[in-house]
Amino acid sequence: MFKSVTVMLPAVNETNSLYQTVKTLEKICEKGDIGEVIIMLSKNASEACRQTAERLKNEIRDFEVVVSTQNMPGLGGAIRECMAAAKCSHTMLLASDYPMDLKCVNEMIESAKAQPEVIASTSRWLSKDFEGYGKIRLALNYAAQIFLRILFNKKLTDFTNPVQIVPTELYQSINWEETRFAILLEMVLKPVRLGCEFKEIPVECRSRSEGESSNSFAQTAEYLKTALHIRFMKKSDILKKTGGSDENTAD
Repeated sequence: MFKSVTVMLPAVNETNSLYQTVKTLEKICEKGDIGEVIIMLSKNASEACRQTAERLKNEIRDFEVVVSTQNMPGLGGAIRECMAAAKCSHTMLLASDYPMDLKCVNEMIESAKAQPEVIASTSRWLSKDFEGYGKIRLALNYAAQIFLRILFNKKLTDFTNPVQIVPTELYQSINWEETRFAILLEMVLKPVRLGCEFKEIPVECRSRSEGESSNSFAQTAEYLKTALHIRFMKKSDILKKTGGSDENTAD
């Protein structure tokens, strides 16, 4: 049953975009649909970013804003700690640099309300709106979608966009392994391997509005290793052996 959503927002050096993301959610979402927003700050987060997070914590009234500093390393560590801390029935990852049109969030929430066990997942390829993508990057992403569609025998149009509303119980039952950017692919592929049903919703992309990306070509190349690992691992290994939250240790 859908009750509300925990929104995960890892942050490093974002200020205005982080503020606008949370304020936009408060403005466009029905009261009660968002239960909490977890802003997970990097240990290297800028002072301005920390001040913005605290400002939001004090200003937002329609839902709780939780501000934490991550213990595990990397983006993957931040997301895994958010997943473990999530208290709502469903969980969604958003980027604090505002790289997508948030008007899709309400459609995702309505989908989750109607079909709570179905993952409401955004697709850039349904809208074909890739602002800020160069031709080479766009071609590589298109090729990656074809490769993953064949490798996993799943008719999704966007495997590499982890902005999705997922039952929190599912996220907390999965054995997450990545601590770097490859977790963004892991978040899609492990539910795919578990046989979860997806409903894709079009989303419009935007150029990064603020901050500097910590991603790199080498980290992007890890996606292939992650995809092959997940494809050929045993399904029983995808789930945690015992209950409980993710351990705060590096892999």
